[in-house]
Amino acid sequence: MSIVRCLLVLLLLTTIGCGGGDGNGDPVGEWSGTVTTEGDVTTVVNESGSVWGGNVAFVEEASIGVDLGEDPYMLGQVRALAVSDDEIYVLDQQVPAVRVYDLDGRHVRDLGAKGSGPGEFTEPDSMVIGPGGRIYVRDSRGARITIFSPAGEELGTIPLRGGFFTSAPMVITPNGTLYNRERISSDDPESRVYGMVPRALENDRSGDPFLPPDMGFDSAPWRLEARTENMSMSSTVPFAPGIVWELAPSGAVVTGVSNEYSFEVRYPDGKVTRVVKPGDRVSVDPAEADWQRKRVTAQMRRNVDTWIWNGEGVPAVKPAYQQFIADHSGRIWVVRPAAGSHVEGECTENPQPGLPAEPCWRATTSWEVFDDEGRFLGGVDLPEGVGSSPEPYIRGDMFLAPVTDDYGTTMVKRYRLEYPGAE
Repeated sequence: MSIVRCLLVLLLLTTIGCGGGDGNGDPVGEWSGTVTTEGDVTTVVNESGSVWGGNVAFVEEASIGVDLGEDPYMLGQVRALAVSDDEIYVLDQQVPAVRVYDLDGRHVRDLGAKGSGPGEFTEPDSMVIGPGGRIYVRDSRGARITIFSPAGEELGTIPLRGGFFTSAPMVITPNGTLYNRERISSDDPESRVYGMVPRALENDRSGDPFLPPDMGFDSAPWRLEARTENMSMSSTVPFAPGIVWELAPSGAVVTGVSNEYSFEVRYPDGKVTRVVKPGDRVSVDPAEADWQRKRVTAQMRRNVDTWIWNGEGVPAVKPAYQQFIADHSGRIWVVRPAAGSHVEGECTENPQPGLPAEPCWRATTSWEVFDDEGRFLGGVDLPEGVGSSPEPYIRGDMFLAPVTDDYGTTMVKRYRLEYPGAE
């Protein structure tokens, strides 16, 4: 076992390649941590400081979307984003079509249209760009993935199992392997497993799927169940810890159990980087916990009116994280639950079965970023309206995300990441 004690200052960071060319900015902070390597596993404990020395800011460089205007600029339900060298691709489920714009936001062309014929969509929900510029668009309701050339020519389809829907994005690796989240086990609700399945144009399935990693975590105490002779349903205790994982564009799997701030990056060659960042988790406001318990109880009693709580209670602290976003530059963006925001004004304080419930607590998040070596880069000052679903497209210093303003207008904005110390 070798232990390296690292205090990174500007000169050292520049030497090891953390310059702006890889989207990490010019480091101005002091990061201190311990790196331990044993076999194929490297553990990086982030002890203090950050590479950036502060939060990264966002500079808006282009905006697509208007309240009233020409059809290509009136966005509806943006489900996925992608970027080539010189074009922005926006999958708008409401049209439905892939809108293509130049990097300044000027409309260039559309791919696809509504329908069930070749090159048409029923309800598209995910999109990626592969080698050679081919565009893959998933239409779960239409039970297929359609492939387009960069010019918009329909090249073929990949069949999918009908009746299964997911919000998980597709992933395509550098070697051109396309992965789609699917159910890969039996139809028995008690034993269903969902994983990322490789897909090929010529075959229904190609290669072995990525299964949810076995992290040795028992989720049973955090699962709520309601059963009758004719149906069963389940839910998860609000703010319960659990296994969080994402397949990165590099082919690595980012995974962890959210009961502590640590996660692993498992690479295709068998190497593993384990990332640890000690720190406190956010407390759950007792009033927020009470409202969430009432909300779930009302939801379960819609089907079983005698249902009583049959799992662990709402935790006193929120999970260490709730989502990983692996960007196209090898960084890991960790979406963390923050303190809940109480809704002022009209809301449903006591949700009842069968009745709509206006939430009395709004979820908020904070984001933190790590580089491909496991070091903490810093936090981010997210622009108003930017969220994690659908996932933003992040590559180098470019950050592309859908935003909805206070008037309900949907836009796609292209930002440039501005790092601490930038002039």
